[in-house]
Amino acid sequence: PTSRGADVWILVGRQARPPAAWQREGFRDTGDACEWRDTDLRRAPCRLLYKTTRAGERVRLTGSTLDYVVLVREVPAP
Repeated sequence: PTSRGADVWILVGRQARPPAAWQREGFRDTGDACEWRDTDLRRAPCRLLYKTTRAGERVRLTGSTLDYVVLVREVPAP
């Protein structure tokens, strides 16, 4: 199957500093306010990093000791 590319988001804690490698990979802070549950299931502020990829483009995320979630969605058809 062919792909149109993907939107990739990374959620990390607001206080956490994302690895510089993620910025070099092209992820940018959206500036949107968000909230998630921390390790103790308490509400905690988070930040949302974002990148759009082309079909076939590789995305490399270096490992981190941060808590983070990666979400991927195929770019919608025009």
